[in-house]
Amino acid sequence: MATSRRLAILLTTSAQAAKALGTLDAIIQGLKEHGWIEGQNFTFEYRFADGKMDALLRLAAELVRLQVDAIVTDSTPAIQALKNATQTVPIVAICNDPVASGFASSLGRPGGNITGISLLSADLTGISLSFLCVSEEQGTLHIERPSLKTSSATCRGFAAILARRRKQDA
Repeated sequence: MATSRRLAILLTTSAQAAKALGTLDAIIQGLKEHGWIEGQNFTFEYRFADGKMDALLRLAAELVRLQVDAIVTDSTPAIQALKNATQTVPIVAICNDPVASGFASSLGRPGGNITGISLLSADLTGISLSFLCVSEEQGTLHIERPSLKTSSATCRGFAAILARRRKQDA
């Protein structure tokens, strides 16, 4: 049997806000479409800061201690907290400008353990989808907010990467 993956989601919002925005549902549905069923072949460790930025450092450190396979996050403060907590766990981030924020060397080759979706421009959607191919080679994963037009395709791409990795572990 394949190794079960442990993924984490660290959000600055509350669980209720994430549910209302559809963020969690989009991720879980995208994974289901590719045979990933939460509780069967992967688990999520959910952490919510409830809008309290000072909680992010503690939550980030907690997730790193749990030795999760990757962490998805949604804001510059959360990315910074995770960057401070680990240089090895892949961080999948949603960020306005990861280069200007110091999280990535460039959009094409982010480097380090932080990667994700830049919200700089809607024109970058095609680039972000091409990152899915690059990310698989670099061992990192990408996801984006469900409010963006291409989010379901990106969630499916995220799930496809995990499915390929599951086959490799079999």
